[in-house]
Amino acid sequence: MNSPSDQVSVWVPGVILQSKILRKVSQAFEALERALKLAELEGYIRIFLDEGMPLIRLLQRYLLDQRTTIAEI
Repeated sequence: MNSPSDQVSVWVPGVILQSKILRKVSQAFEALERALKLAELEGYIRIFLDEGMPLIRLLQRYLLDQRTTIAEI
């Protein structure tokens, strides 16, 4: 039986890939949010850094969107 850590290490890269290939930003943000939540369970950070600049740019856009949404509330 796989441990939660093993499951996260398998699921997070897949969700990251999904977030990078989706054309609609809202869908990419949803996939990225799932990846962030899964990674948080095990404290994964490196897995995001290893994806390089495309994912860093997506993360930056996601954070900017989150700040804008909070500011509008």
